[in-house]
Amino acid sequence: MNKSEFLIIVPWRTGSKRCPGKNERDFCGKQLWRWSEECAEMTSIDTVISSDKFDRPWHLAQDHTRTEDVVKHVLSYRHNAKYKWVVLLQPTSPLRTPEDVTRACELAAYHDADSVVSMCYEGTHRPKFWYGDVGSDGMCHHHGDLLCETLWRNGSIYITKVSFLMEHDKMFSRSPIPYIMPPEKSMDINTEFDFYLAECAAKRLMEAGEWPKTS
Repeated sequence: MNKSEFLIIVPWRTGSKRCPGKNERDFCGKQLWRWSEECAEMTSIDTVISSDKFDRPWHLAQDHTRTEDVVKHVLSYRHNAKYKWVVLLQPTSPLRTPEDVTRACELAAYHDADSVVSMCYEGTHRPKFWYGDVGSDGMCHHHGDLLCETLWRNGSIYITKVSFLMEHDKMFSRSPIPYIMPPEKSMDINTEFDFYLAECAAKRLMEAGEWPKTS
C-alpha cells in the first residue's frame, strides 16, 4: 500500500442538536474529536482536520451540510490529483484504532476499490422472515425461513476513491468493500445515551488493553 495515495479527513463542528457540544466534550480524558485526530496521525497518512473552528466556511458547518461537500472543500485546496483515496474518520466513532484505519486502506488498495466502509455484524442471527419487501399488493413478503446475519455501517471509517466522489457525488458506492469491526468498537455517538454507551465500551476496552493504541 502506498500511503501517499490516501488523505485522511477528520470533520467536526461545534453544533449538535441531539448531543450538544459532543465533539468538544471530555471523552475518557480528551475532547472527543482528539481521539480521531490522534488515531489518524498514528497511521502516518496525510491528515486534515476540517472544522468550523479552524478553516471550514460557515456555510459548510450547518445541520444540513453534506459530508460530500465538506470533503470536496478539503480536496479543493489539497491538490486532489495527488490523492487516489480519501479516508473519512468521524469523531463520533472514537473507538477505532490506527490498525483499523491502515487495514481498511490496505483493502482499498488491494481491491482498487471505489469505496471501503467499516461495518459490524448485528450480533444476532435473525430469521429471514423478520425481513421482507413490500410487494405491489401492499403486503410484506418475507425472504424465507433460514437464519441470516446482517451487516450494518458503523460510521467509523469511510474510504472513497476521489474519482468516484467527483463523478457520483457520493461517499461510497452501492456495493462497497466491507471492513468488519467488532460491536464493542462500533459505537457511533449521536445522542446522550450513545455517549454513555461509548464511554462504557471504552472503559471495557481500556481494561482489556485494546484501546487506545499509543504506539
